Amino acid sequence: MRRISLSAAVVLMVGAGLMLAPASQGIATAESGVAVTDKCDLDASALRFNVLLLLDGSLSLARTDPQNARRDGLEAVVNSLASLERTWSHLNDSPEFNFEINVAVDTFATRYTRHHGWQGAGAAHLDLIGRYDDITALPTGGETTLTDYRQALRGASQRFSQVPSEGCSLLLWFTDGEHATEGTSADVSRAEWEQLLDLCGSGAMRLVSERNVWTQAVLLSNGSPSDEPLRLLFGELLGNCPNNLDGEISQLDAEGLESALRELIAEAVSEVVCVQPTPDLLPGERDSCPDPDDPPTPCTDDNSIPGNGTEESPCEYGFILSSSDESFRLWVDLTYLNRGIRNPDKVNIRLQGPSGKQSIPLSYAEDNSAGYQVVAPFWFLSRRLYESRWEIVGHQAAEQLAQEADWEWAGEWKVLFWGDTNDAALDASNAAAAIRVVTTESPSADLSLNEKGSLVGFIQNFPQDYQSVELQLKLDDTEGTPVYPTRMYLVCKLSPCDPLPVNREAGHRFEVPKVKDEVLWWDTDEAGGNGERLTAAIELHGSVDAVATLEQKFLYGGTDGFGPNGERGQPLLWRREIGSIELDLSEFLTDKEGVEEAKLQWELLKQSIGEMALLPSGLQLTGPDRSPSNKVELEVAVSPGYFPGVVTTGDVRLHVADQALGRLPDVPEWSCSIPGISDRRGDGQGSEIDADCPDLNIDLGLSEDAIVDVAVSFDIVLAAGLEEDLRASLTYEGACLSGRLLKRNGSTFGVPSQRWHQKPPR
Repeated sequence: MRRISLSAAVVLMVGAGLMLAPASQGIATAESGVAVTDKCDLDASALRFNVLLLLDGSLSLARTDPQNARRDGLEAVVNSLASLERTWSHLNDSPEFNFEINVAVDTFATRYTRHHGWQGAGAAHLDLIGRYDDITALPTGGETTLTDYRQALRGASQRFSQVPSEGCSLLLWFTDGEHATEGTSADVSRAEWEQLLDLCGSGAMRLVSERNVWTQAVLLSNGSPSDEPLRLLFGELLGNCPNNLDGEISQLDAEGLESALRELIAEAVSEVVCVQPTPDLLPGERDSCPDPDDPPTPCTDDNSIPGNGTEESPCEYGFILSSSDESFRLWVDLTYLNRGIRNPDKVNIRLQGPSGKQSIPLSYAEDNSAGYQVVAPFWFLSRRLYESRWEIVGHQAAEQLAQEADWEWAGEWKVLFWGDTNDAALDASNAAAAIRVVTTESPSADLSLNEKGSLVGFIQNFPQDYQSVELQLKLDDTEGTPVYPTRMYLVCKLSPCDPLPVNREAGHRFEVPKVKDEVLWWDTDEAGGNGERLTAAIELHGSVDAVATLEQKFLYGGTDGFGPNGERGQPLLWRREIGSIELDLSEFLTDKEGVEEAKLQWELLKQSIGEMALLPSGLQLTGPDRSPSNKVELEVAVSPGYFPGVVTTGDVRLHVADQALGRLPDVPEWSCSIPGISDRRGDGQGSEIDADCPDLNIDLGLSEDAIVDVAVSFDIVLAAGLEEDLRASLTYEGACLSGRLLKRNGSTFGVPSQRWHQKPPR
């Protein structure tokens, strides 16, 4: 029978009254390319791949594949799948992932024949040893076998119906492009076109489409006979295949096919893995997945990317880092499928620093494909997730690990590409345009003084995913020299800011009340000062700088065995300044004589009254065995001082289990006036004054049982009406009490353990 061409078939079908639908808009075809990740239903619980290897077994292969190249292709694919299963087996060690590859091997011709599967890739690799020749052997003895795509798709749909639909279904279809059910002529007959059109609307094709099967048709000939039947099934001809196949059509190349298959699976796994929260990775590493959709631009096009891809003139990709960039992540995407880079293993990569120093990322063994390696001399990290994707990660904290003479950061960096062959040079040209860089901005603090004299700060880009992040303050003179070099980090004692709390819910805000009083106190013996350094700094400059610093701990290198002995990363403690504000303390110098006089009067007063406290002190909290639900009733007792005073609550803070320390939502106003001994000295009853105060009621706001730590700070000031000069000398005392309470069955009980901090009067 003489076969007719596709165009003639269309004329005949139209003449017979067969209406052909117009091509649909945006149809996914083999020509346009459909990413495997668009077809896979993958998530953290279903990293499952079902790979059906379907080989054409018709007699036409004696002419189109006389060397039995399909046999080598089949073996290469099975070996590759087993290797991929070993490569990604580490995902099974993680509770978030379950990775598996299942394989089946079948043939088709006039009928469909099952040969092997479903079975795990590693086990299938062992069971198929020695069977490849039999599976790919053509029939002998005069048996007539034709190429029937209806049998191929029906058998494939039944195969895929035997495995769970979740995961990623791949069909690798080895064929010479024919659909020949009426003879062996080079053209497709009208009846055969009608069979293909019927196949497009069949239940078998619908199941393959609904199962999101990604199909790679591997041609066993170089375009002869025609590949038009396949193109019709992929939706590239006439647009009238409602259940068209998605994927691509490629020529048989055993090495290229193996690379493509590895990328199919690696691309799908990477897209799922890279968006999962994983502990102990470098900052910025979870930012997002690389974008494979930007079309590559060869470096020789209009010289926008210089070079020609050879070692003598490599392609250059430049990116700039500044001191405000805390970290960066660079993806080099050499993907075989999306970039058309056919020789990724022959593309060489150099990283070049701003001063011209160069480094080559290390090579990676297959069983350590996800591991980090150091990019010397910069102490950045690089890893090769699979053959075609590199990642380079850098962080400013690496300065602690690098040799000081080698360290570089700010300036223009370059990634250089070149190929070992002419073809690889073209690949290197495309690779230079296939880079994506993401930087993470360093934290910064906006500092100001409010009308109450409190230092208020707001932190931008606060690092929430580090271990042990602490905000602290230090004092510098106006030239940037620490006031106390041996104790760079100075912490508050008058208010609960040790370390400084940062309220994440309020825009990462922190506050240090009466910061100038704090700074003066830092210079005292009790606070670890010597009374000289701060005074000298003020006399020389008139002011000092309060500097906000962040101290962070993390593992540089993450969980991939970065250390020399395979340990989980290099522990780093990174400190840096994120903001500062000038504190004008000249007022304390202009009234220096008055301050000295007040100190003298103070000493005389203390000598006259002996060891008695000048202000109320000795705060004590006690609680009943049980309190109403969510309510804590604390009894407060205060010992009187020589002078009368008023005690009020400052901050009340609550800590529950592992939750962050936070301010209670509703803190009632509470105060207690304490008579002084001096007020009652005439009646001889001064030592027996009743100094009990009203109960302090706190609403914990908890709905479940919990162990609660409560910290209450108090302010103690002189009572009104006393002489102004005395009030100037006796400013206030600060005290902080904390204890542990147990809330159980709707009640709160337990006696707080006392922890007493008090600032002595100046």
